[in-house]
Amino acid sequence: MIFFFKIIPLFVKFFIEELKIYRVRLVNFFVFFQEVNFFKFIFQKLIPRQNINIFKIDDINNFINYNSKTLDKNFTKNPLKKKIFVESFINHPVYTIQNCIIAYTTSRILKTECCGIIRKGDIRSKKIFESFGIKETIYINQGNIFSRICNLFIAFKLLNKIKDIDSLLKLNIKKIEVGRAIYEQYLRFKKNPEIKNIVLDFYFLLSKALILNNQFKKIFINNNNTYLIQAETQYFPYSLCKQNALKYSNKMISRGGEIGNISLKIFKELKNSRESRTRPPKELVELVYKKFKNKNLKKLLNNSPKFFNLNVGMEIHQTIIKKKKNNLFKSKNDVKKYFGWNNDKPIILILAHELSEGNLSHSWNLFRNNLSWLEETIKKIKKIKNVNWIIKAHPSEHIYNNKVKTPDIYNKLVDDELNIKLFPSSHNIQEFDKFISAVVTSFGTAGHEYPLKSIPTIVCGETNYSGFGFTIEPKNKKEYFSILTRIHKIKKLNKQSVKRCFAFNYLYKYVCLERIPLSYETDISMKFEKKLFWKKTYRLLQKNGAFYRPLYKSLKYQIENDNPYLINLKRLKIN
Repeated sequence: MIFFFKIIPLFVKFFIEELKIYRVRLVNFFVFFQEVNFFKFIFQKLIPRQNINIFKIDDINNFINYNSKTLDKNFTKNPLKKKIFVESFINHPVYTIQNCIIAYTTSRILKTECCGIIRKGDIRSKKIFESFGIKETIYINQGNIFSRICNLFIAFKLLNKIKDIDSLLKLNIKKIEVGRAIYEQYLRFKKNPEIKNIVLDFYFLLSKALILNNQFKKIFINNNNTYLIQAETQYFPYSLCKQNALKYSNKMISRGGEIGNISLKIFKELKNSRESRTRPPKELVELVYKKFKNKNLKKLLNNSPKFFNLNVGMEIHQTIIKKKKNNLFKSKNDVKKYFGWNNDKPIILILAHELSEGNLSHSWNLFRNNLSWLEETIKKIKKIKNVNWIIKAHPSEHIYNNKVKTPDIYNKLVDDELNIKLFPSSHNIQEFDKFISAVVTSFGTAGHEYPLKSIPTIVCGETNYSGFGFTIEPKNKKEYFSILTRIHKIKKLNKQSVKRCFAFNYLYKYVCLERIPLSYETDISMKFEKKLFWKKTYRLLQKNGAFYRPLYKSLKYQIENDNPYLINLKRLKIN
């Protein structure tokens, strides 16, 4: 009887999920007609060798035609070498173009062909691939209705034995961490970080993961000892693609950084797949620190714009369009007056994370997710009255339609504690470092920004800057809560710790980056201005081309010396 009470809702939801699949297909059908000239598309299918401009935006055609004609594809290739794989699962041209540039550069270094992996029906990515000389393409799909039913039964069988989230996170299928993959997928797209039990959505996410996993297994099980070019490493289908590539003895080149300024990490083993893709090598951080060790700290910080911007407190949004906030706190008295404090207690800044993103982005953390970290931190600080606490929501919270946001957690947990306040959304946090004594974050960028101002920063797990000697890193929750209790006694960082942080930023923001001048900075959401983007990108292509000698040299050095991280050799100098 219990079985039927479980299986009936599953079938009802299956019907609903099937309707969603066909609705998305219908939307994509109309999008196709908006972007592509149908008759030209059919004509090209009939005469594939004929070069026909199928896109309605002229500069997409111009970009593809110009790149096809001018990019050298006749370099020597070894027919015995296996092909490099490159994916384009994000439907944004910036993502596709940058992956193609890295794939093309890698193919010239290794003297081999590339093979693309894209979602079924992604015509634009296929055409961009072809302009970079990528002739072969593999399509990833959602399976047919019979495979979806079959895999749903397998998912039901697997999850029926799992009772809680902790057990779900441990779910592996032949070394592939599907449990972590579906949990982070749920948090990102269902926007419900408060989930504590196994719900119907997990069955469908697991069935989708199984379908994707089987496809990636077929790709990589017979193609080992080669490379996968992939930027994103979390969520579907990226995590499953990454894990299968590494499982079957391939290396993966993963892109980090920003639009136009990229970092590259080569992952080599499945056991290291959770590592940060933007973390500089520790030995190099130590080397740079030793060169800065005896230099004047004030001069180093004043000269930082030669290498990188300090950006302490700068809100980096996920879109180019930003809300301007002109309201700044001018003095500590101004802060105290605004929040109603008439004491001289130290002010501690707690920087919350976006609650649906990046929850499992590192190899370990003291807390299960961003929400549990925030909730448990607030419950603890309610008992700590000898400091003033300010909790600030993440700047990108307004982008996501989360069911739970930082102000919701604050309003739920903070009662009449006068010493715990929420940072106002009307104010800019820049220059707020002048008024605080310490910062608390789980793994955010604050950990390598505020130490540049000698402000001690507490983190709660692995980050791309942890272990370098300038952050406070508790090893368990007990130690973390103990640090919060004693936070009023924490002193400012000494000069050598600040120099260690400077060394990290020098590498992270300068030495470990290569410039891609083809990348036009645009809104990275799907609301970007398509005509403007392609107009600017086509002009950049005409001006700079798609092959960059500095990137080629740095990546060649990285591959030939088997280095995990890309190093910009020209920039590895201390002035």
